[in-house]
Amino acid sequence: MVILLGGGGAGKTTIQNELVKRGYKRGILHTTRSKRANEINGRDYIFVNNSQFDNLKLINHFAATTKIGENQYGIDKNICDEDVILVTNIEMIEQLKKNLKCNIVSIYIKTTDKQREERLRIRGSSKEEIEEKITRNNIYQETEEKYADFIVENDELNIAVDKIEDIIENIEGKKEIIDAHSHIGIDYKYGTSKLDEYVEFCKKNGITKANVMPQPNPAYVINGKIVPCMTWQYKDGKITYETYDNTNKNPYKYINYYYYQQCKNVKEMNINFIPLIHPILDELQYVEELIKKIKPIAIKLHGIGSGIAPKDIPQEFIELLKKYNLPVITHVECDTRENTDYSEGKKYIKKVNNALDWTKFISNNGLRGMLTHGLALDKNAIKIIKNDKNIIIGLGPDLLISSQPYRINCKNYEGEYLELLKQNIPIEQLVFDVDYNWNINPHTNQIDNEAVKRVKKVWQDKKEQERIFCKNILEFYKNRNVEFKSDIKERGEERWVMK
Repeated sequence: MVILLGGGGAGKTTIQNELVKRGYKRGILHTTRSKRANEINGRDYIFVNNSQFDNLKLINHFAATTKIGENQYGIDKNICDEDVILVTNIEMIEQLKKNLKCNIVSIYIKTTDKQREERLRIRGSSKEEIEEKITRNNIYQETEEKYADFIVENDELNIAVDKIEDIIENIEGKKEIIDAHSHIGIDYKYGTSKLDEYVEFCKKNGITKANVMPQPNPAYVINGKIVPCMTWQYKDGKITYETYDNTNKNPYKYINYYYYQQCKNVKEMNINFIPLIHPILDELQYVEELIKKIKPIAIKLHGIGSGIAPKDIPQEFIELLKKYNLPVITHVECDTRENTDYSEGKKYIKKVNNALDWTKFISNNGLRGMLTHGLALDKNAIKIIKNDKNIIIGLGPDLLISSQPYRINCKNYEGEYLELLKQNIPIEQLVFDVDYNWNINPHTNQIDNEAVKRVKKVWQDKKEQERIFCKNILEFYKNRNVEFKSDIKERGEERWVMK
């Protein structure tokens, strides 16, 4: 059962009508309010007077009731059906969850005050009614947004209805959208990604599950100042490290435990935390304790942020990954520009974190891994991964890469970035990842909300979409004895867990 939330003039009923045209069932409520000019009794609502409504309540006809202004609304007990679309409020949702045994998912329909006012005026509402409804919406909007499982902006009707239909398909198990790789927290070089804002982003984009990890350059706030967990310096052909506490040990330990707990506390969606590891500075005892405590499905290595290269990783760390059958998620770097103002250290670290070396590291050591940034479309790396099904490739952040083609080996290719991925990387090894905090529209400097749409445009076949959005990533982790538990009735309790 799908329930649409939102204030007056949000377009809930119009969206419901469009979904009914697409084959969904209308959830018909009893109401004591007056019938509008375009409404039909028994199709839009069952219109009754107060006496009739009260009699139905006495015989327990309703699973939920509410009163809005002077008008009463009631939902029948036999309403439970996965294809039913209802328009109601939080009070009634809570009653339905208590009284019915069916899956209930709520979608908040968001719109601007200007659009709301225009819709209410077209509906024939008076100036006083419009002001009252906008005021009421402003009071309850934040509460309903936080409560809802998903948020859809109703700027364009057809786009809003398409997004809701995608969400419904996800709920029914027909399709999932999983973000395989994103960042949260404070980055001392590139700003902050707040977890609650990321959750809202996922709601808006129909993303149902996600793997998140700390930023590449994670930092603390100490006495009001942003302090990096660690820094590295390149001098005389060598890299040296300095941690915030001057111990040069376990630089990301507290960040990992902190964000693990933050992700665990998220109830709106399934968020799976991936710890960031420094294979040189982290003590093996700490890493093993971390693995046992939080049971991660993978670990993240970020060569640029941590000042490491594949060749630097100790054998004992590799053996630890094998012991726990832990895949690695690694950032791959490419910069084909000949002239940059980078320091010698930055030029070096970018050079040694190339796609080919990371691919060889994973494949030659018999590991499993996810390589980001579309493997930089490195032809030699692509040859390796085509013969190694233990490697998957993240395609994000596609808008940034498309606008900065020096991030891939574009000299060898002609065409758009996503089209090139489609042509050169096997569909079975591609996974959708937002790479949150880097999914920026370079023209507006705003978070990009169109990645899902662009992927669907390039891969129009529904089975290929399913592979990229969910099937490949689920199969990848399933192969390492990870079980995915899902129960939509227990909001926020979906987890990837070790068997």
